[in-house]
Amino acid sequence: MAASAMVLSLATDKSLILIDELGRGTSPEEGIGISHAIAEELIHRKVGHVYRIVAEYASADSDWSSKAFVLFATHYQDLSTTLSRYPSVINLHLAVQNNSRANGFKLKFQYRLLDGFSDTVPHYGLEPARLADLPPDVLTEAKRVAERLSEMEAERREASKSTKIQTRRKAMLSLKTQLTQALDHSKLPDDALAAYLLTLQKEIVNVLTDTAEEPEDG
Repeated sequence: MAASAMVLSLATDKSLILIDELGRGTSPEEGIGISHAIAEELIHRKVGHVYRIVAEYASADSDWSSKAFVLFATHYQDLSTTLSRYPSVINLHLAVQNNSRANGFKLKFQYRLLDGFSDTVPHYGLEPARLADLPPDVLTEAKRVAERLSEMEAERREASKSTKIQTRRKAMLSLKTQLTQALDHSKLPDDALAAYLLTLQKEIVNVLTDTAEEPEDG
């Protein structure tokens, strides 16, 4: 964190900025938030090209001589989504060959940079753990926990999606009832009726915004 603060305080348009695995030692949510905020600060300062590698970026700006070059390596896949609205951010990833086997998969690191997001390999980190010769029972337990956490996250997303759909439906039915009542029974002056309809519009827009579906990962 201290090094990141120094980078932000000293960066100029002549700097070469290398950031690797920012956010370690924090929770995943905090790490993503910190990484996003620092990358966004560099973008807003227009110090240059931001490249994200292995879940990763770079600028398409043509003025290479007047802006700093930023290489931002991270394993936080979510940054591909949170920073995707910036045209100066280009994703790159390190090529990995996945050889599926009956008892799992085997990764071959190719040491090549490719355009775009990295392919999603389920529980990617378990293979390097296997290559490090961790005991089989440790790997089995690690896989079990990782798979269960993935299932819980999928269940949470599905439950959240269902709740949002129900909320949207209730809001739309309520709006229909209110509009029907206004049409059939309202005796309000035109100005008051317009204000009432504007209030209904704002309320339904707020509900639809709050219940918008989350973007898919990747």
